[in-house]
Amino acid sequence: MKVIIVRFIIPFLLILIIGGFILFNKAVNNAIIRDAFHKDDVQNDSLLAYYMTLSEHPKAWMAMKQILSDKNGVLVMGSSELTTDDPNHAKPYFFIPENTPYHIIAVGHAGNQAFSIFAQLLTLHKYINHANVVIILSPIWYLGNNAKGTTLDIFLEFVPRFALNRILLDKEIPSNFKQYFYKYISQKYPELISPSPELKLMNYYYHAQRNFVSNIAYTPLILLNKLILNYANSINNVDLLDIPSSKKEFFVYNCSSKVKSNISHIRWDSLYIKSVERHKCSSLTNSWGINDEYYKNYVHGEHGLVKVVPMNKNLELQDLRQLVDLLIYYKVNALFVMQAANPFYYEQLNKFRPIDDSIKIIIGRSGFHYYNMLEYDTARYQKALMTDVMHMSEYGWLTVDKFILDKQLNYEEGN
Repeated sequence: MKVIIVRFIIPFLLILIIGGFILFNKAVNNAIIRDAFHKDDVQNDSLLAYYMTLSEHPKAWMAMKQILSDKNGVLVMGSSELTTDDPNHAKPYFFIPENTPYHIIAVGHAGNQAFSIFAQLLTLHKYINHANVVIILSPIWYLGNNAKGTTLDIFLEFVPRFALNRILLDKEIPSNFKQYFYKYISQKYPELISPSPELKLMNYYYHAQRNFVSNIAYTPLILLNKLILNYANSINNVDLLDIPSSKKEFFVYNCSSKVKSNISHIRWDSLYIKSVERHKCSSLTNSWGINDEYYKNYVHGEHGLVKVVPMNKNLELQDLRQLVDLLIYYKVNALFVMQAANPFYYEQLNKFRPIDDSIKIIIGRSGFHYYNMLEYDTARYQKALMTDVMHMSEYGWLTVDKFILDKQLNYEEGN
């Protein structure tokens, strides 16, 4: 009897007491909903073709939902390459809508790596079945500290509270994907200063499933935080994927006056030649094919280190496997692009080969199209592909545009 009182009755009474305090304490109420989106945030936000971040753009989620639901839409997800200058509109979210009937949205900035992308697509799982998704990888993700995977600050920036709420409460999400997600939260939990009820519950769920004793120990905490979460949702539950938006409003930004009913022939050879010439003119001070300003400010003739992390400790590789599993499960029409790394700058780039081979196997088993731009031989490396040591140039982006149109969209010019 004593054991029952200690393990069950006392925790239950504590839950009632603490729950009542939460319900009637204004300061606690404000803390519970402090980082949730409000309806005014959505109404005041604007629709864009490129979203650098998701935490500051509520309508980005509506735009992603819309693009994933459209057979002529493509969602491009990547990192820092999406933030570079593009004066001639070579990036897919410019070039493709301006020259074809397709619509493109791009999401990401530096640090938006595999787990962050996995989390975004998990939030959107109801809309990704057979959807067109392009994921741009970088060899830098798998080297040094980046190999530890998505950092907590980036994760929270791209996976806001409403998304956590969706993942936590959605019973349609397979348990293996949820458990992988919860594992990440548990590993990062010590870094959280003031975790939301969603993050607390995910952490508790992960620990509770380890064994019977853990389940008993964490049950009171789970019950308490479920009470808090239910109350928070009753106060302010703005689910950005449930807000209707008109197709006309969404696509207005992504339609160019250049696009006509009969698409003119895209002269790829001419575009390539012009972009290569522009690249040559911008890299006159060095023989490595690096933009002059970048070379002057950051390279100075020095070489970059290739800090290889053992594959069994490379969390980014593990996250990529999970991302590919998610895409396979939901039958996504996915396409991967691996950017090059300048072999003149990275003299020891050959160290990356085993990781490169592993990535080829992970993506290869899926049947997804894969455009691997990596070249280790300086004699064969196309200098015009990259504008600096790790980001695509205008020419590089044009080759990606063609790959997307040819392999993913099966685009036929003139249709």
